[in-house]
Amino acid sequence: MSSSCLTTSEISDLFVEEIESQSGRITDTFDDGLRLFQRSVFPRFEDVQPQDRLQGGVALKATLDEICVFPYVLRKVCSNGAVMAHSLYSYRLERSIDETLEELSSTISEAITACSQEKSFTNSVKEIRSTLHVEINLALTLLPMISSFPGSPSGDIARLILERVFAEGLPSMFGLMNAITSVARDTEDPEDRWRLEELGGGIAAGIFPKPPVNAPGVANSFSRPVTVK
Repeated sequence: MSSSCLTTSEISDLFVEEIESQSGRITDTFDDGLRLFQRSVFPRFEDVQPQDRLQGGVALKATLDEICVFPYVLRKVCSNGAVMAHSLYSYRLERSIDETLEELSSTISEAITACSQEKSFTNSVKEIRSTLHVEINLALTLLPMISSFPGSPSGDIARLILERVFAEGLPSMFGLMNAITSVARDTEDPEDRWRLEELGGGIAAGIFPKPPVNAPGVANSFSRPVTVK
């Protein structure tokens, strides 16, 4: 499709209204008229480990083709965010030129309500906590894939992630997830940032991207969980 009756600005307004109506607040917005990326948090917290607090929220991505509404988890100690695209509470909606403000408002409201449930946040925290003491082995095979991100100098993202993993001492899945999301936090390109935050969220659930095949963007496809020993 080449057009849609609702603009990214209108979708953003809907998102803000729904988030604020549920006592949340917007933490980040990028809107260039074609792509919209927004993140939000709610007053909901849980410690993943002592003195390491996580805050639950919702992230939204809107393009000409689709709208994605996913649970979002912010690690307070370093302001790293993970997009939990794999969650059972996530929503993907294909855009239609026939969509109406009322229909889309209802869908976004439903998606935000699902993503902001206490059970959604609890499940995310449980997944992240499960990575704390899992040593990296197979997970390192992910890093060459990351260097294929469009617009990134070859190997730069992978190198940054490796440096941040090993700077914290004994490598673990938790360390890898946080290294990836910390690089996402420092990444200027909004699409690369989103994809890295999705990768971080997927690692928390043991879901890894398939190797890219020729075309850019394939690294955004997820495979089913695998066991990391």
